[in-house]
Amino acid sequence: MDLRQLRHFMALATQLNFTRAAELACITQSAFSRSIQGLESDLGCSLVQRSSRGVGLTKKGEELYLRAARLLADANHLRDSLGAGALPGDGASLCFGSGPLVIARLVPDALATFLGHFPRATVDLKVDKPSTLLALLDEGEISFLIADLRHMEIGTRHLVRPLRFRRFGVFCRRGHPLAALAEPSFGQIAHYPRVASMLPKELLAALNQRWGLEGPAVNMETSYNDLLGKIVRRSDAVAIAPQEMIEPLVQSGHFHWLRCTDEPPLFEDGGACLGIVQRSEQPLSEAARCMIEALLDADDSLPETTPGKAAYNLTNQLAL
Repeated sequence: MDLRQLRHFMALATQLNFTRAAELACITQSAFSRSIQGLESDLGCSLVQRSSRGVGLTKKGEELYLRAARLLADANHLRDSLGAGALPGDGASLCFGSGPLVIARLVPDALATFLGHFPRATVDLKVDKPSTLLALLDEGEISFLIADLRHMEIGTRHLVRPLRFRRFGVFCRRGHPLAALAEPSFGQIAHYPRVASMLPKELLAALNQRWGLEGPAVNMETSYNDLLGKIVRRSDAVAIAPQEMIEPLVQSGHFHWLRCTDEPPLFEDGGACLGIVQRSEQPLSEAARCMIEALLDADDSLPETTPGKAAYNLTNQLAL
């Protein structure tokens, strides 16, 4: 039995589907199945049971799930603490996850602060959708994550630190036909190509409803936020993005912020409920604690485009 097999088992326990779990582990399904079978052989018991209704855990599997989560968390902490326990000039190790929404500005600002404290640190930043990041957290692959909370299955085993809501806006290049209008209407944007950062599902639905188009609300969504400025500057496309991303682009002098008076309410009310999530039983290394504090400070230092911290109602009682 090794940590790799335990991580594969944790992926299967969270997904309850061999195909999805193998994809999460980035190996073929046949190799994944052999890994689970090898683990069962090493332990001398069945861990999963298959039926017409799908895959489930046996009693031994449920017991291993609880123990494996602690083992992998301890292994992850050991990896971080061996480096982070040394002096800042020595090498530290940090592995965390981020959703695409905050990778444009919040995470880079915080990383700049973090690297000032740990100049020789090794950082492994995993950018993915929130559900995938939560699975990595539960498997002990990352120390914590920062992402939109609303579509994640947060439970009592998690600790959450809320961040401010994000407001959104629309920008275009200087010289764009819409830039000449004093008060462009939101409907006029629909006549031009539209690109966007990865948008919350609710905001994307609101755009579809407002524009009433046949087809998608945007021509392209991307987690590579730096593409937006390059596309917009060279075309008549308009881009939808968080305001914290738009502000430095406008300050460069190459872009224009389209402030429409009839924007969807979600543009102002948020559209994303962000938080930092960690495992409640997993102690954080010095490096991880430093990075979380840097994220919180960077969040507070962003331009005051939002009314305050997110008020997020979780179905479970969480210790914040």
